Amino acid sequence: MFANGTSIAPGDLMAAGSSTDSPSLYMLGVGFDPRCLVGLREFLRPDHQVAPKIMRIEMAPPGTATQPTVLQMAADHVLEFEALTASLDVVVIPYPAVENPYSAGTALALAMTAAKQWTDVSHLIIDISSMPSTLYFPAIKAALRASDLPAGTDGHFGGEIQIVVCENPQMDANIRDLGVSGASFVGGFRPRGHGDADPDSPTVWVPVLGENAEPALRAIHTLLEPDDICPVLPFPAVEPRRADALVLEHQTVLFEAFNVRASDFVYSDERNPFDLYLALCRLERDYRSALETLGPTMVALSAHGSKLLSVGMVLAAYERTIPIAAAAADEYEIVPEVSLETFSEANQLCCLWLAGAPYQ
Repeated sequence: MFANGTSIAPGDLMAAGSSTDSPSLYMLGVGFDPRCLVGLREFLRPDHQVAPKIMRIEMAPPGTATQPTVLQMAADHVLEFEALTASLDVVVIPYPAVENPYSAGTALALAMTAAKQWTDVSHLIIDISSMPSTLYFPAIKAALRASDLPAGTDGHFGGEIQIVVCENPQMDANIRDLGVSGASFVGGFRPRGHGDADPDSPTVWVPVLGENAEPALRAIHTLLEPDDICPVLPFPAVEPRRADALVLEHQTVLFEAFNVRASDFVYSDERNPFDLYLALCRLERDYRSALETLGPTMVALSAHGSKLLSVGMVLAAYERTIPIAAAAADEYEIVPEVSLETFSEANQLCCLWLAGAPYQ
């Protein structure tokens, strides 16, 4: 069971997880998103008694339709990253060479948890601000699994584990997917016992809604063919009417194509991923109990909006062994005539402490 959040400043939380005897390992992706280096800047701002290690996860190669603006922003961020970490020990993990993009996260998790990466490290920070869910979901699971292994076991990690994300719903709404690939299950979060959904068992789908998500929602619906759908809406939210706006945006696909009823919605505090974690754990237990006579029920999750809420989702999926479906974007674009930098004032850096001292 994971603890609830705190109101401590993210920088103070990261500093609290650091040790005076061994280095911290800060893991991040560096892409076009203006939020990708916010956490790293905060982490490097105070003096570290032991120089930290940095692990940069390379992003998937850009496609031919990628906007020149997006390419330039990504290149600028890599240059800034190199300047910030010039004096530090930096490990670069290449984007895995896989045929199936949904297997990339599993390959990343194996590289991340290799024994040489943990040497002398007592504090791990995974910054998901610029990583797609198909990469950071398996990375978070690998870290938690390493923490849960008995001490002395190969692969055990006995240090502190923190997740950092720079949250900004306004910025999310102005970054669009340019088409999605066919949906599949995320590596490390496939259904129990088989590679795909079981057509003979009841299937309940819980998508965490976000802006511009209709193509992904349709692709995942085709994959799962769910018997019931419980969409998650962010409420309360920083923007009080965001949940209403999401319902209006997706009303055709939800009510006409998917036959969702008003009573099917789940509401979760946009600023507290542990609220969603608890709600999903309860929902999964309740559905399995209620539908037990019909056979083994599969509850499947998917994330389409807030990365902060998606952390709550992955915690529930890890604890309850719930599969996660995704429809990965082929390309991204910035909404025309919008400068993402103008939304930076609304950035909120969040740090979640998932394993270590608070749980001992």
